[in-house]
Amino acid sequence: MTLYMFDKDTKGGPKSACEGQCLVAWPKAMMGASAPTLTGVTGTVASIDTPEGKKQLTLNGWPLYYWFKDTKAGDVSGQAVKGVWWVLDPKGTPIKTKP
Repeated sequence: MTLYMFDKDTKGGPKSACEGQCLVAWPKAMMGASAPTLTGVTGTVASIDTPEGKKQLTLNGWPLYYWFKDTKAGDVSGQAVKGVWWVLDPKGTPIKTKP
């Protein structure tokens, strides 16, 4: 599934700015016991701690999220939602173009 970054987050910051109702539409991309190996991704894959004591996946310091309206792999209907949600390129740079 497509993952997105949020302009209100701080790149490399210690926490997510998406809280409460925001997380209903934009669930956090959680990391398992270790960082995943991603084919074609050249940016740094890491994590930040969540208030629940889990790990949220990051790419080049950007916390990552799913969009609840994306239903299948390749969907990108969250791109540019409210002008603050963006897909990242493989290097971890936001692609700030509207569909």
